[in-house]
Amino acid sequence: MNTKLQALPVEERIRIVEDLWDSIAADQKSLPLTTEQKTELDRCPTPTKLMEILTTWPLMRWPTSDANYDS
Repeated sequence: MNTKLQALPVEERIRIVEDLWDSIAADQKSLPLTTEQKTELDRCPTPTKLMEILTTWPLMRWPTSDANYDS
């Protein structure tokens, strides 16, 4: 580890990391998605589709204590 960084108090190092992370997040459009990331995003339902799935999904019952799991 860089000894100059290690000499800083932990709180200051955390602030630096947060500032660095915020600067990366602000520039995220400059980082292209990988093919795998694009595929995963295409696979995931949109928020609208997810709400449709959740609101039309039949209500499920919890199994009772006499449920037969062998059949």
